[in-house]
Amino acid sequence: MLETVFNSIKAGDPGAKILYEKNPLRIIIQTGFMKRILQIYGNNMVYLDSTHGVCKVKDLSLWVFAVKTNCSYQPIALVFTEDERQLTIKQFLNDIRGWNPNWTIDMFLAYHDGMETLDPSAGFSNTQPCPRVCV
Repeated sequence: MLETVFNSIKAGDPGAKILYEKNPLRIIIQTGFMKRILQIYGNNMVYLDSTHGVCKVKDLSLWVFAVKTNCSYQPIALVFTEDERQLTIKQFLNDIRGWNPNWTIDMFLAYHDGMETLDPSAGFSNTQPCPRVCV
């Protein structure tokens, strides 16, 4: 089922990147438009927001990587996972960075409810430590 959806996305957007692993569930989606937005606006501050505890599906979290554009906030990648441990978050960041090798940022801002998370600035040598804001 999911493979069909992903193939449809890729067919409609040849620039789309999708990583899908079944066990544990790990999905990253970056469309060509998201990549372009990242290239234009993603070198300052990147916002990382988790829906931890919001989804009705057990242990499924959606992470949205977003940037402020000239008129709104736009996602630059969507991440679905069953596991929010530091290693998993670091793997997601490494995968997104692998798709965007010239990506450099000044700062991450992470909204999170206090679960153990990785400082998203790890791996970005010019990045300030991630401020933690609990909502």
